[in-house]
Amino acid sequence: MELYQKIEALIGLRMEQYPAEQEAVLLLLERVGEAQRIATMQVGAGVRRWGAARGRDCLPWAGLG
Repeated sequence: MELYQKIEALIGLRMEQYPAEQEAVLLLLERVGEAQRIATMQVGAGVRRWGAARGRDCLPWAGLG
């Protein structure tokens, strides 16, 4: 909800409420949460592999920029 309020403030318009069924939204919310958990695990595993391959435990982009 906060994200929508920020967008509304930036564009200077109030968005209309989008009609949606609660059950459908909750089902999608569950799927999004599951996808986020899987992505987090995959990213963490990739970072650990990268560090282990180089003999250290760090992020591949640490110290850049």
